[in-house]
Amino acid sequence: MNFLLSDEKEISSNDYEIRKKLYEEFTNLPVSFVSKMRHLQPQVGCFNRCSFCSKFSVCKSEYWTLSTLRNIISAIKYTSQNYTKDDLLLSWDRREHRVGVIFPYLNNDIAAYPYLDHYIDLCYKELGVRTRISTVGFSRYNEELNRVHKNICSKELLYALGGVRLSLCQYGRVWEEKSHENSLEDYTKDIANFLQIYKPYYDKFGSGSRKMCVEIRFSPLIQNKDVFVFTYHHKFVIATGNYLF
Repeated sequence: MNFLLSDEKEISSNDYEIRKKLYEEFTNLPVSFVSKMRHLQPQVGCFNRCSFCSKFSVCKSEYWTLSTLRNIISAIKYTSQNYTKDDLLLSWDRREHRVGVIFPYLNNDIAAYPYLDHYIDLCYKELGVRTRISTVGFSRYNEELNRVHKNICSKELLYALGGVRLSLCQYGRVWEEKSHENSLEDYTKDIANFLQIYKPYYDKFGSGSRKMCVEIRFSPLIQNKDVFVFTYHHKFVIATGNYLF
């Protein structure tokens, strides 16, 4: 077994040994390790302090290098080929939640991963799965991250996305510190930049919880109540709950 990926003709002896060891470890696990996998995180930890998600994660981030990412994807690929001959080599039996879609986030903000474009590309070409991403956004001044996300929205990778969610939240460093470096105005412009970058995905696939969406991740001070609209003494009336207009 050579453990080569589809774009490789040879690998170093060190990478070969790493892939071989990972493969041996993975094949000792039950088939559900690959067939039902939902989260495959190339990164842990988060710099943000958002109340709804990573509030209790460590405030530093560690992530796989590109070579580590490729080695792990290779080991998963060859492990899965022991169980299925289909092109879908990951999450093919997760019937309860989105077959063939992988989630690279849990206690992290995956948009800050510097190799996210490579991750999405490898998962799609080598494992046959699409990637759903979720983020609170990133700085429009970060040239590396802007380049990564523009690559993701290129024609080559657009179909490898399985959904995009922007979480509109009480972003910790902005809302709590309100420092000059992290103003609400900058936060707004960063969000606008993200939406502009991902507009090609929205234009192609539309909106929805499994497509492109912006979710309010804090109480919006809105109540769900019945609304009554009628005319009374020649007055147009709207009534809901304890409110009358």
